[in-house]
Amino acid sequence: MTVTLPPELEAFDAEQVNIGNYNSREEWLNMALQSQKTYDKKLAWLKAAIQEGLDSITGDEKEFSMQELMEEIEADAGR
Repeated sequence: MTVTLPPELEAFDAEQVNIGNYNSREEWLNMALQSQKTYDKKLAWLKAAIQEGLDSITGDEKEFSMQELMEEIEADAGR
């Protein structure tokens, strides 16, 4: 598999290997992908927990949708 990174990530990748945080680009990429996998699992759990909470609200208490909440969270996180 060939991976092409944008220049800023290429520089970050090289720096991480050069300063000794990782032994190779492959090790760095493996860690990055594992971190993303963990992040995705946690985000899915969080979305489900939020939805469960929203579903438990009845009547006029419910002022926003799951989609609106996620958009607000992602905007706050700079995504």
